[in-house]
Amino acid sequence: MRLCVAAALCALLAACAAPVQPSPGLNPPSQPDSAAATDATLMLTASGQVACSIPYGCSALLLIQPNSDGASPSPVWTITTGEPVSFPLIGASAMGTWDVGALPTNAPGTIAPGRYHVAGVINLVSDVASPVTTPVQLRMVATCLAELSVAGGSSAKIAVRFSAAGTCEITTTTLAGTPESSSGSDGIVPPGAMTVSVSNGTTLGVEVVVNDSFVTTLDPGGCLGCRSDDAIPASVLPPLPWQVEVRNVYGRTLVALPIHAGDVIETSSYLKGDGNRVDLSCGRIDIWSGPPMLGPAPEPGTPGDCRP
Repeated sequence: MRLCVAAALCALLAACAAPVQPSPGLNPPSQPDSAAATDATLMLTASGQVACSIPYGCSALLLIQPNSDGASPSPVWTITTGEPVSFPLIGASAMGTWDVGALPTNAPGTIAPGRYHVAGVINLVSDVASPVTTPVQLRMVATCLAELSVAGGSSAKIAVRFSAAGTCEITTTTLAGTPESSSGSDGIVPPGAMTVSVSNGTTLGVEVVVNDSFVTTLDPGGCLGCRSDDAIPASVLPPLPWQVEVRNVYGRTLVALPIHAGDVIETSSYLKGDGNRVDLSCGRIDIWSGPPMLGPAPEPGTPGDCRP
């Protein structure tokens, strides 16, 4: 699928109904009663593969568009730079068939109550980047479409599965309340409530891999799990036990951590989990499950340890 620059394809798209201007899904049109309700938590995940036939790489995107009037979605969406939620790909800068990362790189953690259209899109990175030099709105054709209705204070999940054949499927789930981690009578956190957290305090972009499956990328200074609601959940990971690795973009493992069911314990007076870290010359990387790791201050590392 390819993005269509509005200026170039205006005549071809004239017959299409003008789509509603989308947003990341945080501020839908005001609605009676629900507008003042508490925002819902939002979890976005992806799986599958994308086949890329150009040397500049491709992208797997998810769009969330307010649907205040309940109308059916148009397959053509007008967007502006920065609005799509993107899922990382291994080998995104080259041709080939690449796994899609489970977690997005720029997703909101909450969504306002309301009705939404949801679209999955496979596009060329070269076209996605074109507004940087060509400041025009773009129109993209959705690969798959779904509907989502969000109530205040609920929990919403959107999962999109991409296919190397150029298709995708979207599954949406809403729960009446926000699920919380629960512990048994002995304080052991059940496997389904366990999470993985990674803090990248280096100047490197890194990849998070669990049981040799690519999960997501993490920019320099980025962190998954530094807030209570943004750790990597068990629902997007393979079954326990987990071998968590943080690798540089060339595939070299920088730090690893094995995690087993029963390793995390939470009681009113006791916290236990797993953790490991590495201090490099370009900064510190932490991996943990359960309570975060504390001091000491980072050490200087070894010269050259951040090279490929």
